[in-house]
Amino acid sequence: MKSHEVLKEACQEQGCKAVAAALGVSHSLMNKWTAARPDGRSVELNPLDRVTALVALTGDERLLEHLCQAAGGEFVRPGELPALVLRCLSRFKAEIDAFIKQWQTKKKMEAGEWRTKTTGCRHRLPGGRCGFKASQRN
Repeated sequence: MKSHEVLKEACQEQGCKAVAAALGVSHSLMNKWTAARPDGRSVELNPLDRVTALVALTGDERLLEHLCQAAGGEFVRPGELPALVLRCLSRFKAEIDAFIKQWQTKKKMEAGEWRTKTTGCRHRLPGGRCGFKASQRN
């Protein structure tokens, strides 16, 4: 998708006039940014084209990193993608495992499996014996 098309679609919900007013630019300039020439480029060099040109001229991707962070994300270079996917998958797996363990514990508690089956005493110590005298057991 071309930059002028992206801007046009992004401004559709609020309207070009409202976006232009919020940015402090004229409505005609906003229309120029979102209009296409016969060669497919925007009539006026829009902000997206300018950022692209800045990155190309400086070779500094910190501009893109800044934009991604401002949008609540992070800039990922193509070579970093497999490591990022693996990191996200391991986090997701850990969260799913914790959820399943919590769910299984809840089911056991509901079924009463946490009580000992032999004497009915709820005060079992690690060795399997009760920590109370027979007269104190419930």
